[in-house]
Amino acid sequence: MKNKIKLVVWGDHWHPLFQSSLEFILANKMSSVEVCAIITSPLEKNRTGWSRPVLSKKDLFRRAIKRIYSSLKPKDKSFLGKWGTIEQQLKQRQIPQYSPTKSELTTSDFTSLLKNLKADLFLFVAYTEYVPPKIFNIAPVSLNIHPSLLPHYRGSHPIVWALKNGETTIGVTSFKMHEELDAGDIFEARSFVISDDQSFDSIIEQACVETKTLVENIITCASNDTLKFHSQDHTLATRYYPPTESDYKVNWNTWHASRFFWTDKISPGSIWTIVNGNRVVLTHIKKQPGAAGVPGKILKFENGSVYLATAEGTISVAKIESGVCLRTNAQRVLKRLGFSVGDVLQ
Repeated sequence: MKNKIKLVVWGDHWHPLFQSSLEFILANKMSSVEVCAIITSPLEKNRTGWSRPVLSKKDLFRRAIKRIYSSLKPKDKSFLGKWGTIEQQLKQRQIPQYSPTKSELTTSDFTSLLKNLKADLFLFVAYTEYVPPKIFNIAPVSLNIHPSLLPHYRGSHPIVWALKNGETTIGVTSFKMHEELDAGDIFEARSFVISDDQSFDSIIEQACVETKTLVENIITCASNDTLKFHSQDHTLATRYYPPTESDYKVNWNTWHASRFFWTDKISPGSIWTIVNGNRVVLTHIKKQPGAAGVPGKILKFENGSVYLATAEGTISVAKIESGVCLRTNAQRVLKRLGFSVGDVLQ
């Protein structure tokens, strides 16, 4: 067994998986690990003194996802933590923190800095910038933790896409860094079951719990030289990208009830469609008992909501917003637009 492994942790400072993992490492004070540096997304100081990422135009959706994550309010408020508190701990322990921009990441100065750390392990947790092999190969071992059950849901926002696709089991996977994104050999994967009555924040909490277990297992095995890997089945790989506005336009022929439900739960006010030439936004969506029917068919109006058939299952929509009227109950809007039971929204 090594006396102590030197660890560098990489991650986006606002991301709960990174925050909880770092809190776990700092709180446990593992005798087998020395945290020699933290690498985060670029930071700047705003006028209140809080750190925040420097965002480019392509980061607009990332900012929206950040708002979702940072709005989480679990019962144990220390669970996800605040980055300011973590920064204080890093300063108290004299652990250096670096926040290179994308262009700085591959410079000779930053490369030399990483080499001088002489780390045994680079651990990436929710670090969203692409890191080339010449950087992650500086350490003898570089592992990443991705919030999906690889090889499924490689790429961006895997939890969001898994929920929209109606998955009932999701998880987190630790694997070797690889030139191809999320394609490296797997160390360990941990899964958990989700249900419709959960909130998005409770699902993130579960992912954080499983991620901390992965972190502990990685450090334990790395310190004992017992890390073992198996290759991914690349024929099963699926890849996803940051959603665009068109991804939120209803496709009545393919969208199932889970997609309506979770998309509205995660990104309320984002689902839209065209009705009688008017763009309308559907909100306050719930899954209801009922088999699939003609997609978009109005099954009934009840207590201001409209019940609609989907490609798989039934949903109720309580609120609709359109150019004709501000957000109001769906029954009133659709009747004003001339719809009745049996009509089909297409």
